[in-house]
Order: sequence, then structure tokens, then C-alpha cells
Amino acid sequence: VDVYMLHSPGDSKENREVAWRQLEELYDEGRVRALGVSNFNVAQLEDLLSFAKVMPVYLQNKYSIYHPGHYDEASAEQSLMEWLNSHRVVMTGYSIIHPEHAGLMSPMDDPHVKAISNRHGRTPSQVLHRWLLQLGAVVIPRSRRRERIIENS
Repeated sequence: VDVYMLHSPGDSKENREVAWRQLEELYDEGRVRALGVSNFNVAQLEDLLSFAKVMPVYLQNKYSIYHPGHYDEASAEQSLMEWLNSHRVVMTGYSIIHPEHAGLMSPMDDPHVKAISNRHGRTPSQVLHRWLLQLGAVVIPRSRRRERIIENS
């Protein structure tokens, strides 16, 4: 396995440490080549680094124009992307074009995104994916529809 991920920070530091130790065992045994985490914020990442022997190589979080990297990003003291860059952890964003979330407008319908897409002759999906790539993140495009898969490539 190339990368094995802790999908959630869990409900406590103790549980997070137990889970991470088990992942580190797989790493030490050579059964996985790298470790990652998902749905963590900066405080949870700092907590993980306080006990981790093997550092995560990536963070996979929902990423949108309204919540870039984590739902509390706008009120955070430190930018998640800046923190990741300073610790050499790659951001992997999912659900960049996710429809309406938490009462917010769908990013695909956002007038700013539409204006940019019209100006550059691209679809809103392409604009949103490109935006995340330009921030230095990896994008996970996903679709069941052939035309969307082609558009995402």
C-alpha cells in the first residue's frame, strides 16, 4: 500500500494516539509506504505531531471556496495551507465542486466562479479545480458521468 490514512481525528487525543500507533506499526513492518490523515485542523495536526514517530505526508480535507481546508479556517489564527507548507505536508482536497453545503450556495453556481469561467472559456468545475491546484494542493476529481470525467482530465 502506498499511503494509508487515518480518516478522522476521532473524539480524543488518546484514541488518536492509539490509532496512529497502529498505523506506525504497519509502516515499520513495511506494509505501507507512507501515512496520511483526513479531516484534521491545525490544532489536531499539532497534537498528532506531539507523539508521532512517523510524520503524515498528506492531509485530505474537504476544500471549498467557502471553507478552504477546514470549516473553521476563516476564524483560525493560522492558515491551514501555510501550516502544511511549513511542515512539508501535502493538502489533498475533495468535494471542491460539492453542491450546496451547510446552507451555502453551490460553488458551481457562485457568480464569481461563473464570471471567471466565462472570462476564460472554462467550466465552473475546471475553474474550481484549477484554483485548488494553484494553491498548491492535490485535487481529487470524481464523477460517474463520462462527460464530467473528460472535463476533469
